[in-house]
Amino acid sequence: MNKINFSSRTWIIAGISLAVVLAVAGTLTLVFARGWLSTSAPVALTPLEAVYAGSIDLSWVTPGVYSDTLTQPPGTPPDLGRIDLGFRLHRSQGSLSGFVDLQATLVFTTEHSIYTSGYLTAPLEVGPQVWGSISGDAWTLESERIHMVSEAGQELIRQFRLTAARTGLTTYAGEYRETLWGYGPQPYTIVGEFELSLMDGKNLIITSELYLPVIKR
Repeated sequence: MNKINFSSRTWIIAGISLAVVLAVAGTLTLVFARGWLSTSAPVALTPLEAVYAGSIDLSWVTPGVYSDTLTQPPGTPPDLGRIDLGFRLHRSQGSLSGFVDLQATLVFTTEHSIYTSGYLTAPLEVGPQVWGSISGDAWTLESERIHMVSEAGQELIRQFRLTAARTGLTTYAGEYRETLWGYGPQPYTIVGEFELSLMDGKNLIITSELYLPVIKR
């Protein structure tokens, strides 16, 4: 597990603002800062099919996990801001896999290193691994669970999911959900809307056969 450093001036969850809306206690803002260390070794990777990047408008937060049927808390939510996020993705028929692209975001840090002969001249540090499916103009992505330990010994876990539909020739938009476990007595999920655009490679709507990468933590 990786370690993070807590700061009174920096919000925690890798740059993501996490406001916890409680019916009685009001709104508690939880934030996590970038600062955990990689324990990865370089792994082999076939050429990447596509790099997508964009931003997420964070909207509201509530108790529960991202797979639940969640309801936005009453009242006006605080301004949670916007974060950048990008992915290096493969497509193999109806399946997607890949990694968070650290060149497109500050809200995640290194979880893996990847390389491939003839494509990358040196190992490339990437964020969490993601998996999903694509059917027609719609797709979903789900991340691995990211384990962290605070300096006080508090174990934290975060995981996210994206659900999207194609909105243009090379753009996709949809809902982003991320859950944090371990900060309090119950998990909390932040919900937002995102848009991603093709930055490099083939459009995801193009069907092609690719071998999936082998990962070693």
